[in-house]
Amino acid sequence: MIDLIDVTAGYRNRPIIKNFSLRLERGNFVVLIGPNGAGKSTLLRVMAGLLPINRGMRHLDGKDYERYSRRLFSQRVTYLPQDRNLSLPYTAGEIVLFGAYARHGLWETLGESEQRRAREALKQVGAAALFDRPVTELSGGERQRVLLARSLFAGGETYLLDEPTAELDPVEEERVMHTFQGLSRKGACVVMALHDLSLAARYGNQLVLLGKTGAIAAGRPAEVLAAGVLSRAYGVPLQVERSEGFIITRSEER
Repeated sequence: MIDLIDVTAGYRNRPIIKNFSLRLERGNFVVLIGPNGAGKSTLLRVMAGLLPINRGMRHLDGKDYERYSRRLFSQRVTYLPQDRNLSLPYTAGEIVLFGAYARHGLWETLGESEQRRAREALKQVGAAALFDRPVTELSGGERQRVLLARSLFAGGETYLLDEPTAELDPVEEERVMHTFQGLSRKGACVVMALHDLSLAARYGNQLVLLGKTGAIAAGRPAEVLAAGVLSRAYGVPLQVERSEGFIITRSEER
C-alpha cells in the first residue's frame, strides 16, 4: 500500500503537486486523468520514488520511502515511464528479461524458467512472436507492448504506468487494460495515467482528476466524470452522456 500524505513536489522550486494526499490499496485499479500539464506524470514519479518531495510524507506499507533501498523498492513497485526510448539492438525477449534484475541482480544468469516467463509476458500483451526480434526493428506500438511485457515480467505488488496504451490500436488497448484489470482483481494495485476518459471509466474503480490548479476530484467513475467537475479541470464546457458507458463531448458554447 502506498500512502501520500500532504505531499508537495515539482521541479526547480516550481511545485506541480501541492498538498496532495492519496491512499493506494491493493486490489484497486486507479486511473489518473486530467489535461496535459496537470501533473499526472509528476505524481507517478513521486509514487515511484524517483522525484524528491518538498514537503509531506510518502509511505510504502507503513514505512517511509527512505527506509527502502532502490532494489528492494523495485521488487515491490514496478514503474513504466512515458519516455520509452529503445535505441540499443537488444531483442524483445532480452528487454523483457531486464525486468528480472531488480530481483536477481545484473550479473546473475537467468534460467529456462525465466525465459518461459518472459515469453508468457509477451503473450499476455499479444506480442509472443516478437521474442527474437531486435527492438530497433519494431514499430512504436510493438515497442510499447514489449515494455508492458517487461512490467508484467518484473511483477511486484504495485504497477505505476504512464500512458500505457499510447500508440496501441483499440484491440491492443483492450487487451492491455483487461490484463492489468485482472492483476488488480488478484490483489495488485494498478495506477495508470490515461487521456482516454471512456477507457478510464470502463476499467478504473477509482479515478483521480487533476487540473492545472491541483487535484479536482477523486472517487468512483460516476462521481468524478460529472460535467461540472470535468469542465472545471479541463477549462472548457463539457457534457457527459451515459448509456452503456460514458460519452464525453465538448458542449456548444452559447
